[in-house]
Amino acid sequence: MRPVKPNLSGETDPFRARLDQIINMRHELVRLAKRSAIMAGRYIHAKQFHRARRELKFLRTRLGRSINIGITASL
Repeated sequence: MRPVKPNLSGETDPFRARLDQIINMRHELVRLAKRSAIMAGRYIHAKQFHRARRELKFLRTRLGRSINIGITASL
């Protein structure tokens, strides 16, 4: 018998909304954050840690702004 996979979608918990339901995933800041995450991974793989750190800093900033935009837009 296989173990039961946990339900991570938040459908059973009424107080926990999924992030993609709160945020418009087509927003320009979300697109920039996605590209920044990809580039950070590339820089880390190439052992260019200073550039990766710069992308991660940019990613934290953009992700925070896009979450704030999504929450205020949904209210």
